[in-house]
Amino acid sequence: MQRLKALIGIVVVAGGFYLAWKVLPSYIENYQFQQEIQSIARNNEYTPLDENGIRDQVKRKITDIGVPVNPQDVLIQKVGSDVTIGTNYTVHIDAVFYPFDITFHPATRDGEKIDPVTSPTAR
Repeated sequence: MQRLKALIGIVVVAGGFYLAWKVLPSYIENYQFQQEIQSIARNNEYTPLDENGIRDQVKRKITDIGVPVNPQDVLIQKVGSDVTIGTNYTVHIDAVFYPFDITFHPATRDGEKIDPVTSPTAR
């Protein structure tokens, strides 16, 4: 009985490490992307760049980080000195026994994290 408990414990710990290995990269990419769009919004509050110029900066960050987002699906609004950037995207995780999706909602207004944007395809 002790060996069975030990074996089950080892399987549970190994399963935890496996799930972390599959899921953590997506969370790290989302965190990096959130930080980058906050930086872009903060840096463009008082610049003459329009929404297309900001979209080019976001597009470069999407490519650099490798986030599975279509740049045209990113909401970018610049009204006066207020810059809002946000999107919603889903990452599919191919776990062995139970594949699942994780949905992320990175969004920022003037460099501060905000609630998810409601219309990611509105431009």
